[in-house]
Amino acid sequence: MSRRRKAYSALRPPIPVAGRAVIVVDDGLATGATMRAALTTVRAQQPGELACAVPVASIQAAADVGPLADVFVALETPAEFQAVGQFYTHFPQVSDREVAAILLS
Repeated sequence: MSRRRKAYSALRPPIPVAGRAVIVVDDGLATGATMRAALTTVRAQQPGELACAVPVASIQAAADVGPLADVFVALETPAEFQAVGQFYTHFPQVSDREVAAILLS
């Protein structure tokens, strides 16, 4: 994670979020650990409003993450949640090269 953060940050500097509305999006929440870290990091930068949006979350992750955002949206919180990938027809990993291309576009 540290390696990726350094590599990605070198491609595009962070955008100041103080006073702005910020929406943090993920493909889904299993444990919610990554989203909790992201929301905590963004919250420390004092956004005007902080929202979290995901298509699917485990019931526990939604309960843990929801209070960290001003607005929390999960389209589904199924009782039979095992993994984020189970809710996608196609769920490939995104390569560093693909991330770099997006950041540079």
